[in-house]
Amino acid sequence: MTTKEILRVNLYPCPVSMRNLTTSAESAGTGLDIKDGVATITPGSASHPYVFYGSSAFTPGDRLTLACRLASTSEVTDDQTLVTIYSRSWASLGGWRKKDGSECRIRFTVPADGYLHIRFLPGIGTVKVSRINIESTGTFDESLPFFYYDTMPYPRSA
Repeated sequence: MTTKEILRVNLYPCPVSMRNLTTSAESAGTGLDIKDGVATITPGSASHPYVFYGSSAFTPGDRLTLACRLASTSEVTDDQTLVTIYSRSWASLGGWRKKDGSECRIRFTVPADGYLHIRFLPGIGTVKVSRINIESTGTFDESLPFFYYDTMPYPRSA
C-alpha cells in the first residue's frame, strides 16, 4: 500500500512576527502593535485606517485560502468588514465581516499577475489578528492546527 504525503505550505512569509504588515500614505496614522504573534490594529489618527500585506509572489490561477484568527472590540459593528483581499486593479477577491466569526476563512483565485493586497481594517474600533495562513485550498484543512516553519508538519526540508 502506498501513501501519498501532502505538503502543507504557509505562503504568508512572517506568521509570527508579522513584520511585513504595513501602512500606506492613505492609512498613515493607523496604530499597529505586534506582540507574541498578535497584531493589534487601531484607527489612530488615520482617516482610512488599515494595515496591509501586498505581494506579487503568488502563482496566477492558484486557488488559495486565507485563514486567520480575529478579535475585535464592541465599537466594531457586526456588518463591518475586517479583512478584504484585492487584486492589483482593486477588484475584491473576498472579504470577512465581524458577524462571520472569529475564524476568518476566505477562498479565492490568484489573479493573472499574481498580485494580492490583503487589508486588515479596524474601522473605529480595535482588531486583533493572529495565526495568518495563506495556503493552497487543496491542502487546507480546518481540523489541523495553525502552523508556520517551526511547527510545520514533518517531513520538511530546510
